[in-house]
Amino acid sequence: MPRMDGLELLSGMQKDPQLEGLPIAMLTSRGGADRHRQMAYQLGARGYFTKPAPVR
Repeated sequence: MPRMDGLELLSGMQKDPQLEGLPIAMLTSRGGADRHRQMAYQLGARGYFTKPAPVR
């Protein structure tokens, strides 16, 4: 997303009364970033999934 990341999007959605109850699962390539996982759950994400590393 060119202007915001997924955490910013999730934060904005939680502030919108029409979207705040929508279940959100995050999909990311940041495998080792537990800090991002914790932030996502604190912002209301119901799931957090990491994409596998590309096979070379």
